[in-house]
Amino acid sequence: MSISTVLILATLFGISATIISFFTIIPEEKRASMTHPFAIYLHNLFNFKKLWIEGILKFFYVFSTFASIIGGFFMLFWVEQTQTYHPGSSWYDEGYYTTSTQWRGYIGLIVMILGPVIIRITYEFVMMQILLLKNVMDINKKVELKKPESTETPTVVEEDEVDQ
Repeated sequence: MSISTVLILATLFGISATIISFFTIIPEEKRASMTHPFAIYLHNLFNFKKLWIEGILKFFYVFSTFASIIGGFFMLFWVEQTQTYHPGSSWYDEGYYTTSTQWRGYIGLIVMILGPVIIRITYEFVMMQILLLKNVMDINKKVELKKPESTETPTVVEEDEVDQ
């Protein structure tokens, strides 16, 4: 089976599954009738009841911090060698090569110190946005729970009525 056939079949099955799930799993009114735990899991997954990004970001934060520290440590032993050719002054002088070495470990120190700091600041900015979103979602849930059941319109008092 060719890759184009696989892609066409995957697209068709994906569209079919999306249409079916929009009528059977995703609507909020279908939640009460769901009994199977997998169906409830799919409902919560597709309605973003739980945010996965927080755990994924924590993983990448820890990974990038360790990678920065370990990479900086290995960079401490970085020595750059350059070889320069010096041509001879006449036809019988072949010339010679010189090799110079230069320690580049200071870059490793910078990566070990500034890397985790920059990663932490970036992670905190992203987490502030995610926590803001979570707080707004919680506030929306609390407001929906406290909605009054009566739909009476508030009485408006005119200024003239107050003076009497």
